[in-house]
Amino acid sequence: MIGQGSFTEDLVPKVWRHRMRQKRIDVGTPSGPGDCPAPPAEIPPQILTIKALSITISTSFAPKTMPIIRVLSLFIVIAGAMAAWASPAGAGARTNIGGIGVFTNDYLGDRKDRWRTGSFMRSQFFGPNWTGRLPSGGVVTEFRLRMEMIAPTRIWRAPEAGERPYVGLIAPGAFAHFRRGPVEYRLGGELAIVGPQTRVGDFMDRAHEVLGFKEPLGISGQIADAVRPTVMADVARPFHLSRGVLRPFASVVAGAETGVRVGFDVMAGGRATTTLFAREPVTGQMIGAARSGKYAGPVINFGADVMAVADSHFLPGGQGYEIEPLRYRLRAGVDGQIGGFDVFYGLTWLSPEYSTQTEGQIVGSIAMFLRF
Repeated sequence: MIGQGSFTEDLVPKVWRHRMRQKRIDVGTPSGPGDCPAPPAEIPPQILTIKALSITISTSFAPKTMPIIRVLSLFIVIAGAMAAWASPAGAGARTNIGGIGVFTNDYLGDRKDRWRTGSFMRSQFFGPNWTGRLPSGGVVTEFRLRMEMIAPTRIWRAPEAGERPYVGLIAPGAFAHFRRGPVEYRLGGELAIVGPQTRVGDFMDRAHEVLGFKEPLGISGQIADAVRPTVMADVARPFHLSRGVLRPFASVVAGAETGVRVGFDVMAGGRATTTLFAREPVTGQMIGAARSGKYAGPVINFGADVMAVADSHFLPGGQGYEIEPLRYRLRAGVDGQIGGFDVFYGLTWLSPEYSTQTEGQIVGSIAMFLRF
């Protein structure tokens, strides 16, 4: 499994060591020439987190620090504090039980470089040792960081009337997964950071240059800098079949986009009944993040959902279009194993999101991660 250990053990000492190099604070015996001293082993993670949080706050609000770095650094360390307080010091009750990194791009689908053109998400899960089902009396915590590029129809052209603006998005988030009886819940949210401050547009411009694609002139029309707190709540009632799971669900989101979604997913074969699945936010693909038992063949999944959209800050008014009131997603994928790697590939059809979007699009998602 990737990165065993607690969130605090994985993250906070890195923050500590980085700042100790700058501050030259003597907190112990150096581990080697030129190395910074590590914090004493007996310091509880809660105390270590407080120190790291105070250092991060002072650094984040330094005059030369970019706003997005302030937000991200505070979020990461606060997330570490949440994980530290979720487990008593030395109890070892919560561990890193799994994670996923998923790349989604229309180049893997219809290859047209438009609309929901590209995204990447990384999620890590912490909780009691995974035994094949969400704990009934505990919580599995997911920490997620994602980036997304949303483009007009012709990204290589200057902004046109009636077209959606370019959106560069970075969104750190945290979610609690738990079960009460047969019903599963996910509660949490993210900070949707958008605009030129994210430098996502610069990244896309550079990527096009390196790959020999046309210059994405449409980036010049991107939406203004903003930070949109977004809350989310999901509820699902899985039905376990002989070798699979039927999982109808409903979700509510309010913030960067606001609406209600209902749908279903079917995961069949392999370890479908004992896997913790994480949902990729753009496509809704369900991808295995933690598994129980030996590999028993690939898992095939498919699903569909519809969202009633009340508002979207990604489609601001006054642009000559109307938001489509309903959005549909149809998806299918396979989650398998090649050698020591878990691999996933899926395709998703996304319906139009605004009135002048001429058709839907197909995007592909891919994930590959090494298991130890």
